[in-house]
Amino acid sequence: LTGGLAAAAGLILIGLGLSIPWRHRGEGAATRPRRWGNRVVAVLGGAIVVYAFLYPVGFALVQTHAFREPIGDPPSAAYKPVIFAASDGLELSGWYRASQNGAAVILVHGGGGDRTGSRAHAELLVRHGYGVLLYDARGRGESEGSPNGAGWGWQKDVAGALTFLADRADVDSDRIGALGLSTGANVLIEVAAEHKDLNAVVADGAGMRSCDDFLALDGGAGWLGAPVFCTMFVAARVFSGASPGERLEDLVARIGPTPLLLIAGGRGQFERDFNLIYAKAAREPVELWDL
Repeated sequence: LTGGLAAAAGLILIGLGLSIPWRHRGEGAATRPRRWGNRVVAVLGGAIVVYAFLYPVGFALVQTHAFREPIGDPPSAAYKPVIFAASDGLELSGWYRASQNGAAVILVHGGGGDRTGSRAHAELLVRHGYGVLLYDARGRGESEGSPNGAGWGWQKDVAGALTFLADRADVDSDRIGALGLSTGANVLIEVAAEHKDLNAVVADGAGMRSCDDFLALDGGAGWLGAPVFCTMFVAARVFSGASPGERLEDLVARIGPTPLLLIAGGRGQFERDFNLIYAKAAREPVELWDL
């Protein structure tokens, strides 16, 4: 429905774009300074609308309607195709490489990706004997459901992955960990706070998933970006019908005593700033790799 509405709105905008240059806008103003004043106001107002509305709403539309890319072949024949159910019953698809040391790691990809985005991480873990489960989050790759680049609802996918691994003969249920990338890192913070059967967590590139998360930033940059990011999250809620849940800063404080490794590897979207906040809020044992 929202995709159809977006297409109709696009056609209207194209029509306006073609017609406006042919109309003598502003000529009704009595004086030349008044006409130029109207134009300056229009330019400034247009810039504000683009910054605080069109860009964030457009970004939210893409995040909740992302196109599925072909998955292709697994890294090797040792990775077996698997299908398991999320905790709400959605059918998820992935690959599983059996454990050689009794431990297994769930890999949760980023918001716009699928299982192929964590192939290199899987190969690293496999070389050290770990079992690995790579899967497509709901709405991505070959899994059922609707996409949500913010990761809202993905905790149900991880819960299903935990059940899948706990039932395997090659896995010790007390040795199941998880590694999340970007959006996947945000999701694992929530899961680790609520599921103590997840025995270790690596959150690589955690950031924000709600307006409340963003407002935890200090300084002018945070308030300057608030209109964009808060509008984006509101639009994503409208388009997806989902909601973000609790603040990550509050959730990370409940992860201990589960071991937590935070990794901040970039400056995009305040990644380092968020991870400093989460490291300070987390209980031991926690470590921050600030790259």
